Amino acid sequence: MGGKILDQIGNNSTKGRGHKDRKLNILLAEDNDINQKVASRQKHGHSVMLVSDGQQALDVVRSQHNTLDLVLMDVQVQYSSLL
Repeated sequence: MGGKILDQIGNNSTKGRGHKDRKLNILLAEDNDINQKVASRQKHGHSVMLVSDGQQALDVVRSQHNTLDLVLMDVQVQYSSLL
């Protein structure tokens, strides 16, 4: 199921630009080690950067916002420096 969703996102983000097989740059914020391992195996050809907390995710978004196509964040991921 996840592969179909990523494929659809990839197709929608490149409509009209002639890049049907474009690979996405995805940021995944996930603090659970098992979920990180599963996600790192299910990339479906896309580039996935894993971070383990909310502060790291915010730092990456701030510094690489021009290159990211998609940010996926666990709604319960820790924001230790923001608390």
